[in-house]
Amino acid sequence: MGTNEENLGRINKTEKERALSFELIQVKSSRISGIGFMDRGMVIIEFNNPKGSKYVYFNVKRSTFNQLKNADSIGKAFGELFLNKFEYERIS
Repeated sequence: MGTNEENLGRINKTEKERALSFELIQVKSSRISGIGFMDRGMVIIEFNNPKGSKYVYFNVKRSTFNQLKNADSIGKAFGELFLNKFEYERIS
């Protein structure tokens, strides 16, 4: 996926700025700190790590996001619902 400002891969500069400032739902998980559903099926996931890395996952159905949001274990649900199932891009 692209890394320079001219080519950010699947997410353009405006969308990236929106995603970075998008208010996430805070979740209780040792792996994930926040999640959010943007338009066009883009899901933002912020991971619990020293840098607070954020990723955007593409073409995610709202129902899949809701399954993640409502799961008893967010980390386990992420592994089952997202890992190796969607294209993604790191945004921070």
